[in-house]
Amino acid sequence: MHIPPFYKRRHWQVFLLGCIIGSIISYGLFLFMYGKMYQSLYVEHAKISSELQDVTRQNEALKKDNEQLESTDYVIESIHIRFSPNKKLRLNRLQLVTLENMMKEELEEIIGKSVRSIAENDDILIAMLENKRFTIGDDSFQCTTKKLFITDKVEWTVLVEHASS
Repeated sequence: MHIPPFYKRRHWQVFLLGCIIGSIISYGLFLFMYGKMYQSLYVEHAKISSELQDVTRQNEALKKDNEQLESTDYVIESIHIRFSPNKKLRLNRLQLVTLENMMKEELEEIIGKSVRSIAENDDILIAMLENKRFTIGDDSFQCTTKKLFITDKVEWTVLVEHASS
């Protein structure tokens, strides 16, 4: 019995070449789609872990200052940081989440403090954040305050720039 040599015929060669090229293209598409999905899940995980850390810090600060909460009328409960768009500096979402988390860690000690005392010392608070350099990977960033609203929720709008060495 003899197996015919199909590999020598032109239409079989085209068929096998099409199978190989199709598998390479489909594998490339698979890697691209998997990479996009993994990137979005990684950013979502970073946001959720940041929110969890915020809630944990807030809970610990409020437990710690529970006696002071009863004696004062208004205390700071949370910090919200917004980034003003900077056209020269393009940060991806993961860098923004990381930077926001670093800034909130720097400011976590004001949670549970009286709004009046923080509002009286807002210049010190602004200077504390603006003099700090935040390092993400190889890049170093510095923040400039655009807006600051101090109520029971501190809302801070900052402009992020590369730190000059």
